[in-house]
Amino acid sequence: MALLTAAPKSSARLEIRLMRDNPNHHLWRNHGYRWCHITIKPPHAPTVRKRFSLKTRDVEIARLRRDRIMTAIQASNVVL
Repeated sequence: MALLTAAPKSSARLEIRLMRDNPNHHLWRNHGYRWCHITIKPPHAPTVRKRFSLKTRDVEIARLRRDRIMTAIQASNVVL
């Protein structure tokens, strides 16, 4: 498992855990559609769980969308 950390200007820190041996980490299927589930652990605040539809049934497209979302979150340090 790899851990990518981006530190924003404040004391908050974003951590994204990637499991190299599981390409579908953070993904699950609900009624045929792929969803992404992430957990955000901000300092000095409760843990927040975010779930959102990737609006596709195709696992390859879902992985690409998940990766784009994770990259955008890490680059901007914006929490969904």
